[in-house]
Amino acid sequence: IVSAIQALGKMTLPEAAIVLDKFVRIRSLDRRLRLEVVEALSHHTSIASVEVFIELLAHPWAPLRAASLRALAHTDPEAFMFVLSGLGPDSDWRVRSALAEGLRWVRPEAARYRLTVMLNDEDQRVVREVLKSLVAVDGTASTEILKEYLRSSDIGVRKTAANLLGKLLTSESEKILIEVFDN
Repeated sequence: IVSAIQALGKMTLPEAAIVLDKFVRIRSLDRRLRLEVVEALSHHTSIASVEVFIELLAHPWAPLRAASLRALAHTDPEAFMFVLSGLGPDSDWRVRSALAEGLRWVRPEAARYRLTVMLNDEDQRVVREVLKSLVAVDGTASTEILKEYLRSSDIGVRKTAANLLGKLLTSESEKILIEVFDN
């Protein structure tokens, strides 16, 4: 079943999205299968599935909430931002990380503000995703932020900041990396 769901997610036919949308709405569906369907539907960007994604944001299982956030952002960025305005911070880091990832698909100015606020998250795994999203939204403008996070106490955050600076390939990012290695 999982292989069939994944195959339907890769198809470009609108009928595939219709089948997946019907399947995800089965109330007795196992949560792992529902997760697979949400991820497959996110590739289709079918507006018909937006209401399901929104409904699943209240699901008790964090991985399904996270996948629903990403799918909603990818499918309908405006609905995603509207829904965010009424959501409080999730207790699970995976959902907050998915939120940061989802902000890559909204207007850059709205994403930048929200992502900058999210840099204060207490879980450094979220901060790593926030840094990736900041670069995706506004690469070169993120250089100073990345420079700051090269000195983080968390090795994962430092690694992410260094990798992102290396991928920017600007003279400023190169100077920053050389400066850090010289010290």
